[in-house]
Amino acid sequence: MQRLARVGRRLGWWGLAGWALMVLAACSGAGLGAATPTEASPEMLFVQGRCGACHIIPGVAQATGTVGPPLCEVTYAYARGELTVEDIMADIAQPNRRVHEGYLDKIMPDDYTERFDQQALRRMAEYLTRLPCPQPTQAPATTPSSTEGGAS
Repeated sequence: MQRLARVGRRLGWWGLAGWALMVLAACSGAGLGAATPTEASPEMLFVQGRCGACHIIPGVAQATGTVGPPLCEVTYAYARGELTVEDIMADIAQPNRRVHEGYLDKIMPDDYTERFDQQALRRMAEYLTRLPCPQPTQAPATTPSSTEGGAS
């Protein structure tokens, strides 16, 4: 909430409303339809899902967004044994079920299971386990916490 307040002070509340609409439009991906794994590489699936509008995803063109956490956090958590591929698939399919501290709540689209079939979700999750992330000097401890009402 503090981050939202900082953005609100910087942009003014009308600017913040416009910013929020822009983020939602960028992440909505309306009209994309379900992509099958044979139609696109994992990198292209992230482009089709417009994930890079909000997240930094190494190896994915123009994935430089900072509204959401960098997806290297997923790679690091997987490497530490904190996540499985199935956990990551569930997080992609239901991105509002967890929230990373310091990021806005409930702004992720909730239609990824309509956009992507299970094979595409698996390929995306497996790709996130091997992102070309910089080696952290100290393993980041920003694993998202589960929330009752859903968040991201």
